Amino acid sequence: MKKIITILKMMVYMSLISFLSSQAIIAQGGGETAGNNLSFPVIFADGGSKVLPGTMEQYLLNGEWWYVWGEDPADPQGTIYSCKPSEANENHCENTNQPPGDGNSTVYKAYVQKDVDNVWQAYNTSIPDGETLIIDWVDWGDNLESVAWDIDSKVRTELVLLKDLDELVTQFGMRHVSGWGSDEVHGMQTQMNNQPVYGEGTQATVYTPKLRFTVQKLNYTRESIPPSRLTWDPEMKKWTETNPEDVDIINDPIYNQAAFEAGTGSGYFSAEINVKGKIIYGYTWDVNSINDGEGHYRITYSFDEGDGTSGRAILGATTQIVLPIEEEATTITNTAAVLEEPSDGGVAILDPANNLTYMDVLIGQPGETLRTESFEMETFYMYPNPVVDGMLNIKNINGSTVTIYSMFGHLVFTSKLNASQDVQTLDLSALHSGMYFVKVSDGRNTTVKKLILK
Repeated sequence: MKKIITILKMMVYMSLISFLSSQAIIAQGGGETAGNNLSFPVIFADGGSKVLPGTMEQYLLNGEWWYVWGEDPADPQGTIYSCKPSEANENHCENTNQPPGDGNSTVYKAYVQKDVDNVWQAYNTSIPDGETLIIDWVDWGDNLESVAWDIDSKVRTELVLLKDLDELVTQFGMRHVSGWGSDEVHGMQTQMNNQPVYGEGTQATVYTPKLRFTVQKLNYTRESIPPSRLTWDPEMKKWTETNPEDVDIINDPIYNQAAFEAGTGSGYFSAEINVKGKIIYGYTWDVNSINDGEGHYRITYSFDEGDGTSGRAILGATTQIVLPIEEEATTITNTAAVLEEPSDGGVAILDPANNLTYMDVLIGQPGETLRTESFEMETFYMYPNPVVDGMLNIKNINGSTVTIYSMFGHLVFTSKLNASQDVQTLDLSALHSGMYFVKVSDGRNTTVKKLILK
């Protein structure tokens, strides 16, 4: 487990370096500044826009290119199958003086980003004035969903908003060409005759300058705070105690900024075209400099009100969270390992009523537990989590009933529990994939945990 966490943190660190280095790059050989081209479609909302190189759905490829083949790597553990063409014989690789490829895979070209002589632009459009677009998917960065972080970390927070499209649009296929981190290079994939290899073109990212990023310290462990104890204040744009006379559950924001308020440089929450050609929101949280001590922090993405005229984008009842890929979910066979080493990563929550999504993440060591009379029951264990085959096991139960709620608070499952059985199995195969809350109660006391169904 520790090895896996170390690898995950290394991947995020390299991604951070890559992002920072992509903001202003000197094109190879030319000395001119070249930005990243848009490869993935985008929809602009709330009057927002980005300067995009080139002309929509057009391309001009006269710059540097590499040979690529095989499977595109997904992480630093993968192999990059590529080579730069030889200057003496462009039909051969520069590093081997042999023809490119592995003898089986199709060989392609990849025209690199950040070269002023390589220009392309995927489909993009704006929401018409007066219209409202419902975002279909919210994709949180995997680093927040995977592991806890140290108090001296630099945590890269990223978010992508996605809309499913009714018609196919132009998306340019991309390939990883070389390097990781600060040396990472991607390029537009083409056939050997320079005809583009197009992407699926079935989705677009959504960019609005009204998206806000807020960080607040929880003074108790996230698991011990019932959702009803905190309320979102849309005027102050922060979470606060539902009961003003309650104990101090959450602090004022240590960071609170909308994308349209961003200044220049890397120290602000903003959205940029990344090296893969997709518009993503990002912020590098220097925890060592900005913190309220160790414990759980609530990271919130909310939407400021628009101007009442421009087309706007919002979260709705049909919006879903893109679930993280849990590589361990299909490989762990020892139940004890699951119980002894639970993930300290966060779970993304949708709150369409307040037009926001949030996640509680652990920085350093957790704080104390919020004690209330209705939350004193001995905890229970449930596994596997995520559930991949519809079957959920519950262990060490003192309760008499189990109820499961959707993320919107709807009751979707209920069952009596047999206290004489050490482990009981619930059949949840009738439920859709997504995030749920599992509540075990003995009639007086209650414990609630989060559950993901795949």
